[in-house]
Amino acid sequence: MKELRRNLLEDDPAEEKSKVNEAPEKADEKVKENTDIKVSGKAQIQPAASAMPIAQGAMMPGPKKKKKVWPWVLIIVLVITGGIAATVIPMVMNMPKGMEVETATAFTGSVEEKMSFSGTVQSAETKTYFAPVAGKLSSVNLKEGDIIKAGDLLVTYDVSDLEEQARSTELQAKAEDLGIDATIIGINKQYADYVDNENKYNEAKAYLDHWSYCLEMSNREYSEAMAVKTEYETIKEKVDALKIQQADKKDNPNPEIARMIEEEEAKLPPLQEKMAQYDYVALAGSVETCSAEMNEYKALVKQYEAQRELNPALPKQKEQQQVLDQINDLSVESIHEKIDKAKAGIVADFGGLVSEAAVTDGQSVTEGMQLFTIKSMDRVCVLININKNDLKYVSEGMKATVDLNGNEYEGTLTKINREAKAAANGGVSTITGEVMIDSPDENVYLGIEAKVFIEKGSEKDAVLVP
Repeated sequence: MKELRRNLLEDDPAEEKSKVNEAPEKADEKVKENTDIKVSGKAQIQPAASAMPIAQGAMMPGPKKKKKVWPWVLIIVLVITGGIAATVIPMVMNMPKGMEVETATAFTGSVEEKMSFSGTVQSAETKTYFAPVAGKLSSVNLKEGDIIKAGDLLVTYDVSDLEEQARSTELQAKAEDLGIDATIIGINKQYADYVDNENKYNEAKAYLDHWSYCLEMSNREYSEAMAVKTEYETIKEKVDALKIQQADKKDNPNPEIARMIEEEEAKLPPLQEKMAQYDYVALAGSVETCSAEMNEYKALVKQYEAQRELNPALPKQKEQQQVLDQINDLSVESIHEKIDKAKAGIVADFGGLVSEAAVTDGQSVTEGMQLFTIKSMDRVCVLININKNDLKYVSEGMKATVDLNGNEYEGTLTKINREAKAAANGGVSTITGEVMIDSPDENVYLGIEAKVFIEKGSEKDAVLVP
């Protein structure tokens, strides 16, 4: 038993395992030492002639001491050795005889950096058509999704109802015209009387003003004449009274009275001359005449003014009837214009895609009712969202490339909105840009997503590798 323990201590399994593991490692090192790799356009890798024997030798366990080995130690060594051999041998056997490496020559050229935007294709020219007149549609030559051309007749009217309406309107207008004419004749008579009264009133007013002025001037002149006459008579009476006093003192005349008589008598001749300038009879007659005429025209003015106040609405009534007559004429003209519009129908102003068509044959429509919309396919754009970081690199007029389902089109950035639009989900606000497609074709569809590329910058003479 003691001898068995001593043998176990001398035969350490870890030491044996270490010796076994040295074999494959040395085999790998020899394989590497005998492998030649060269790179000169192409690299040749040649396996060493002794690689296989070394690898095979690695599978053989080294010489063992003549000591007693436990069976399980031997099994472990064999498993490890077999695993290493199974790994190394296929690597060496499958190693390619020659590996090609491609080389390329660098060159200089231009490099462009482009910005990419996502957008939606839309029509840049859209027109919604409305019913020009009320009536029944005879034919509707379109449906939603149709492609139409400029000048196509899209909608026609059944004008029979409109023509019947025109005849009725004409008869009604004629009847109303007769009534209006009769009313206007009566108004004209009243208006003529009104105008005559106005003329008489104005004439009487003018005469009243004239005779009033005449009376004023006659009274003034007559008053001046009477003032001179009154002054003369007053002085004359005073002189006569002084003379009577002086006569009473015949024996002893009063010198003061004599002086006063002399002074007062000296005033009479100038007054007599003034009195001679006036025709007192004529002046009195003028005052009387002017007063009588003024009173007469004052009465006439009052009379005409009373009649004038009774007819203040006559001018307005006549004007109203004239307007009604014009309305009747316009009604007749209007119905004929509607018939002309209905006969002309609706013609496409430009070609494009029919959208939102909501009418059918035989449908009755009201004037101004929305019928359909045409979206131009010749003027097509892509609406893109530009963030604030890219805004400084873009400007109106820049060229762009539009990618629609793999088809590329040249375009131009024609418009950049001046107001940012907030994202629906509360994200970053963006600016809407409009990129017009230069030459749209049948592969362009409205409403689909498109990619837009705009050049951000470029560099010349950059080093490039293919």
